[in-house]
Amino acid sequence: MSKDLTIGFLGAGRMAAALAKGFIEAGMTSPEKMIASDVFEGARKAFSDSVGARTTESNTEVVNAADVVFLAVKPHQVEEVLNGVSDHFDSALLLVSIAAGVTLEKLQSCL
Repeated sequence: MSKDLTIGFLGAGRMAAALAKGFIEAGMTSPEKMIASDVFEGARKAFSDSVGARTTESNTEVVNAADVVFLAVKPHQVEEVLNGVSDHFDSALLLVSIAAGVTLEKLQSCL
């Protein structure tokens, strides 16, 4: 992964934070090149405190800022989250899902 890419996380929970910290520790990116969204203020604060990256309540802000987006929400939240940002996705944006059991067909249908 290029250090010039901005990495976004839709969901700022423990899995997103673990991935973000791993990318930083591996020297793949820096906190300044990351952004995460979450509806819960506590999750945003915990992510920001542990990773050092900026956070927002807006999923759209993440999608608009990022080159690579990690979908890090619970499986039952996938449809709502992706439907909410689908108008901002284009073919240049890479989506990586860590939502367990969610099929590619489901991701495609939401976007």
